[in-house]
Amino acid sequence: MNDYRKTKKLPPLANNGAMEYQARRHSMDMGTHRVPFGHQGFTFRMKYVFDKIPGSTQVGENIAYGNLSAKAVVTGWINSPEHRKNMEGNFKYTGIGVTRNMQNQLYFTQLFAK
Repeated sequence: MNDYRKTKKLPPLANNGAMEYQARRHSMDMGTHRVPFGHQGFTFRMKYVFDKIPGSTQVGENIAYGNLSAKAVVTGWINSPEHRKNMEGNFKYTGIGVTRNMQNQLYFTQLFAK
């Protein structure tokens, strides 16, 4: 992600452990079908980030599943205007969570915050 941001002359995103935890939880919930694939619960994750990062004012989220690699996911997000908007956003922090389910599918969640 930061390699892509560098090509756009954007500052790198700093990893945030609290955001990583929430991203991992959401990926696990989608992978186990506890929640459907999508942004269900985003409001909760957003509030969590606001609580853990004082002064944060905006949160974004990208998700993907079934891809074979993180590189394929990032390429897909680059080719999607809505996902790319988060990638190129004026964000400072990120948290990434990935899980593999019993059917060997990968689920990716990336949170962004500023």
